[in-house]
Amino acid sequence: KRMANLDPPRVILIGGSPMSGKSTVARTTAAQLGSSVIATDDLGAAARGVTSPAVVPDLYAMHKGDHREYCISHSVEELLEHAQRSHRALWPAIESVIHEHATWACSTIIEGWALLPDLVARLDLSGVAGVWIDVPESVLEARVRETTAFYAGASNPDLMIRQFTRRSVEFGRWLRAQTSALDLPLVRLSGRESPEEASNALLGAITA
Repeated sequence: KRMANLDPPRVILIGGSPMSGKSTVARTTAAQLGSSVIATDDLGAAARGVTSPAVVPDLYAMHKGDHREYCISHSVEELLEHAQRSHRALWPAIESVIHEHATWACSTIIEGWALLPDLVARLDLSGVAGVWIDVPESVLEARVRETTAFYAGASNPDLMIRQFTRRSVEFGRWLRAQTSALDLPLVRLSGRESPEEASNALLGAITA
């Protein structure tokens, strides 16, 4: 259902930790507004398809073999450091897409944990607004455990789930500090909201 009486930005950026619900909220919001959706994960896959680790090594920081064993074999601190390097290496591509949609292309919603608050805050573009999602640790872990295909076949599934969840929790902690310091909107959800309720909360945060 398309929402009436709304004047949203041309480009809405939805960030947050993995499993925080970004993709679901982005799709729901796009349906309400009649916008397209772009995932930064897809932009990363496209970027890696036209380059190599020798050219942009940081772009591959999180892509070191099987994702399951990758989570198991690295500390949470290493996983976070790799994520930061990868996201920052991808930022020029993300920024280019943001600029295109803000200036002449169709309105869109871009979602992904590669949307770092300090980078978004530096954008000098009208018609662009960012918002971040925060959910409790219990919700993050429950969602990981529900996604059985994600960890099926791991040598130590429980360890992989704990590592993945802990990385998301620590990344969320960093996001809370960043958004607070930069005065950017962060919406805390319980995880029990419907997609429509979560979408309305995010739209309220950026159009208030």
